[in-house]
Amino acid sequence: MMRWDVPSLHVDLCVWLEEHQRDPLSLVMIFRGASKSTIVSEFKAWQLRAEPTALHQVWGADKTVATKMSRYTRYVLSKHPWCAGLIDPRA
Repeated sequence: MMRWDVPSLHVDLCVWLEEHQRDPLSLVMIFRGASKSTIVSEFKAWQLRAEPTALHQVWGADKTVATKMSRYTRYVLSKHPWCAGLIDPRA
């Protein structure tokens, strides 16, 4: 098992995402370089693992960021062992 030190900012963001996941007006605004897109993408993968038929809308600062987040969420779902079988490798 990997023993990573997770920055408290990342833990705080994950807790905030969990607490506000049903709030349609929630907005994440954190300084550049804080890994917002990565953490939100991984959070979406975690949600989809729990509820594979759920639909999610991904918003980013622009289309490029939103596409990157969607692509990374798909990558996590296809590679993480806990998400085995969620993504058809042929798709």
